[in-house]
Amino acid sequence: MRIRRSLTFIVLSSSFFIACGTDQAIVENPPFFSMSTYIDQEIERLESAGTHLEKSITFNGAEESQTLEDVNYERELEMFRQADINRPAWLDKYEVDSIMGDGQLQAILYRALDETLRIQELRIEHGVNQSIQRIQVNSRSNTVLSDSEQELIYAPEEGYEIHSKQENRTSEPVAITIKAIFL
Repeated sequence: MRIRRSLTFIVLSSSFFIACGTDQAIVENPPFFSMSTYIDQEIERLESAGTHLEKSITFNGAEESQTLEDVNYERELEMFRQADINRPAWLDKYEVDSIMGDGQLQAILYRALDETLRIQELRIEHGVNQSIQRIQVNSRSNTVLSDSEQELIYAPEEGYEIHSKQENRTSEPVAITIKAIFL
């Protein structure tokens, strides 16, 4: 029960800082990979297929696991949707690097040019037929109350992971890992 309360606090505070730190306008014809569009498509795919979820949460070393049959993927994948870097104010804030191999695009890497941006790195890895195999997002935020770092990993055929570390000025550090496997 204590893990759930603490986790709820962390998720809500992270959501608050995410909402406060983003320019809410979305670019109509995005020059970068549209994370929100992709995640919306994934939500529809997962819900249409009736995909279940095996989920484990580790909070400062204590772990809980459960299998979910009735999954709200909109809520589960909201942090990934929020990692969209297509904001008008950010168009010149990221450098883009295409990684090629065997004459094929293997990955696209977006790196923040401004250390104050929450999303510091977004990596989209491609597989056969240019399908997305893996997405990795590295973010961080600094506030008066805390410093936090997150790594989000999404693999459409496997599941997702969220690794979060938070250094609080008024309490002990917090480390959370969420691992979810699509069933």
